[in-house]
Amino acid sequence: GTSSFTPSTEGLWTLPNGTVWVKHFDMEMQRGVPSSKKRIETRLIVKNSTGAYGVSYRWNEAGTEATLASDAGENFTLAVTEGGNAVPQTWRIPSRAECMVCHTQEAGYALSFNTRQLNLENDLLGFSGNQLTTLHQQGYLTASVGSPNLLPRHLRPDEEDTSVEARVRSYLAVNCSYCHAGASGTA
Repeated sequence: GTSSFTPSTEGLWTLPNGTVWVKHFDMEMQRGVPSSKKRIETRLIVKNSTGAYGVSYRWNEAGTEATLASDAGENFTLAVTEGGNAVPQTWRIPSRAECMVCHTQEAGYALSFNTRQLNLENDLLGFSGNQLTTLHQQGYLTASVGSPNLLPRHLRPDEEDTSVEARVRSYLAVNCSYCHAGASGTA
């Protein structure tokens, strides 16, 4: 709670040891019915002095408690329906080693935690506005990264005033490049 991130305009941010990123995975158990969403898994990446490590928690059927998944990972079947028909889906909780295939030092451990990815309007910590500005105003950054409208950012698919190529490149950068990066950390 007292450490800060050191941002970089284009490169990886410097992250303090003890930083924990949490990602929840929910799924509609009846496709097309948002109210049927169920929490399936919660993944954590923890930054430490030697790099980082990942752990996953599997939620019980009631969604009231999560237990630490096996080091080797887990496969299980979800009872999903679509149009009244059963369409079972296999879910894979990755092993701890599998987590680190993508969450590498070259990728900055926490995928997408950089200026380009965070430069967007959102509700964050009870504040609405640009996430970079909010993080700086709340003391989570050691320095301001500057005016968000002058910083790089990923394009949304619905930004039709930009080229399709630019939007596709943003999509690939957000969804693919972190895991498919070369040794230099570039896609």
